[in-house]
Amino acid sequence: MNRRVIAVAVVSILIGGAGVGFWFLRKPMEPNETVAPAGPGARRPELRIANARHRAPVVPSLVRRITDPSLHRATRIEAIRELPSDLSREELAALEDLFRQPPPADMSAAAWYVVINELMTVLAQPRLAWHDYGTVMSGLLSDRHLDPVIRDYAAQNLMTWLRGPVAAGLSEEQRIALLRSYLPVMEGTREAYEPVLGTSLMMICDLRDNCGEEALEPIRVSIEPVICGYVDGTVAASLANRISAIQAAGRIGIKPALPKVRTLARDSGTEPSIRLSCVAALGYFGDPADRPFLEELATGGSRLRFAAQQALLNQTR
Repeated sequence: MNRRVIAVAVVSILIGGAGVGFWFLRKPMEPNETVAPAGPGARRPELRIANARHRAPVVPSLVRRITDPSLHRATRIEAIRELPSDLSREELAALEDLFRQPPPADMSAAAWYVVINELMTVLAQPRLAWHDYGTVMSGLLSDRHLDPVIRDYAAQNLMTWLRGPVAAGLSEEQRIALLRSYLPVMEGTREAYEPVLGTSLMMICDLRDNCGEEALEPIRVSIEPVICGYVDGTVAASLANRISAIQAAGRIGIKPALPKVRTLARDSGTEPSIRLSCVAALGYFGDPADRPFLEELATGGSRLRFAAQQALLNQTR
């Protein structure tokens, strides 16, 4: 090859290489781009992202809309009800995080509770097919550091979800585990004075009414002694929760509680609301031995007559 041609080719290569090098030095780096280490022992530089460690977490736009303090209550509820059915993992995680947040500074607690309850209701809908919903609600129900109102909502919505179509895909072990998340609430000394206990008892009753006796079998042996303790007063609880326990004993049919319920119903010295609940519970127990007593109350002038009349109706069902 001609020496002049070779020389020209070499010069061209050198000039081109210099140009590429100059372009690389002048080119601004992309946010996630790194510079390769200079040698085998060189340290790899960190990603060149401006203020990466101090950047606020990304909040999906739908969460911002739900928590927008300028929205009218009806508009906020509408936004929740119109959540898309194809929510991403990030969006679901952000919505789940709201359950554990205190009310925003510019929103009353009452308004915030409406938001949370509506959000729980919507996320349980089959169209979203959120299979982790039960686990999330169970976690909220079990969290004793959480706002008691939020735990109460979780108790309601978990049982509603368990009776729905999405939960039909659960294994028997998974279903029993979720049902057992109610037990610590029913056994807790603090919960005995909080509404979440009464709500949990009523949810257990609803499960039995809607899904049959067999649905209750996995936890019956655990809940019977607890409910009996509340009924006979050996376990301390608020008046409202003791009334709920008496109602649950009758609706579930906890036979060991019947003698105490019968005694309280017949004793005129029993606290009035407790006695009223016991009369009503006799109708759920359905024991024919109580019918003469209920008929006597139903036809007399007692304040308990309406409860006795309803109890008689329940006995015939």
